[in-house]
Amino acid sequence: MKKILYSIVTLIFYSLVFGQVGINTSDPKTTLDINGSLANRQSIVSIASNAVTITTPNMSQYRITGTATADFTITVGAASIDGQRLVIFNNTTGGYAGKLDNMNILNGFAVEFIYSNGAWRSTSLNSSNVSVYTSQVKIPPHASATGGTSVADFTNHGNSAYDVNNWYVISKASTAASNGYPAKMTIVYEYQGTPFSLNKLYPIYTAGNNTSYNDTFLVNFIDINNDTGGKTRMTVAVIRMDNFTVSTTATSANWSGTFLINFLLINSSL
Repeated sequence: MKKILYSIVTLIFYSLVFGQVGINTSDPKTTLDINGSLANRQSIVSIASNAVTITTPNMSQYRITGTATADFTITVGAASIDGQRLVIFNNTTGGYAGKLDNMNILNGFAVEFIYSNGAWRSTSLNSSNVSVYTSQVKIPPHASATGGTSVADFTNHGNSAYDVNNWYVISKASTAASNGYPAKMTIVYEYQGTPFSLNKLYPIYTAGNNTSYNDTFLVNFIDINNDTGGKTRMTVAVIRMDNFTVSTTATSANWSGTFLINFLLINSSL
């Protein structure tokens, strides 16, 4: 009891004389000097209709739960004073990002904000600024393939056999290998989910091969847009790189297998 009373008296003394408060220390060096760990109690809020509202931010940490079906907005009321700190943890299911003051909070990540000049500001420029989408689509067989399966070119989603991961193959146009020119295919894919934001969107592609063939491909980006029925469409050119033919009659470079494109769509808010 005497020890507690002494600590209280010491704390009051330093607060009055020096304007400094020490916790677990009798010799504070700053206005608030904590000799130990600091914990913020959190409050849990649920997402509703892909939106979250925290009207009065009277806690320093919030965990967002529930199921998101798309990227969602986070609205937080004004702080009572500039300098108030706030941590938001996106613990939703569905894999989507939340956005506060134009800053993305990726699923499974926590981001700290400080209230200043009438708005919440992120304290970092790391993963909260970038949304990353990953997926895989199929490269159909060439229309001029020999020694295996060939698939005729098509338009308007005329063949659904190569749809995967919510991406449709809308069309493919094959160019046969000829006299020093490799086999090529131009493919249009269409995403059946929520359209992507194309502002500062950066696509990255690599070709994949999980077959017994030795085929190696180069994937070139051509276009991505939301111009057709509001759905995201991306166009790529696939070129076979391991078998350049040197004869006008050689057709072995026109592939007969089904291959893969692995890709990232990186959206930056910077």
